[in-house]
Amino acid sequence: MTQYFTSGHKTYHFNFMNSLKESLFLRMGDANEILGNLSKKDEQKMVNEGLLKNNYTAFWEINQDFQVKHIADFKRYAIRVLSNTHHTFV
Repeated sequence: MTQYFTSGHKTYHFNFMNSLKESLFLRMGDANEILGNLSKKDEQKMVNEGLLKNNYTAFWEINQDFQVKHIADFKRYAIRVLSNTHHTFV
């Protein structure tokens, strides 16, 4: 089944997956786990069904394996700080 996605959907998908890989790299020291274990079908389901359609159960079915780790497995702790002239978000 082929789906038509606008360039906005493609950009959203690319940026989300990039952030997910970046987060995993910062926490675990590499992104091999997500690059090797996430199939294209699961990636599509996680982003398109889970995030774009607000079906977070479908999202967490796939993403939980990459996020729930024992504290001893972490190499680093990553935070993202967004700042503008009025607010700072962590």
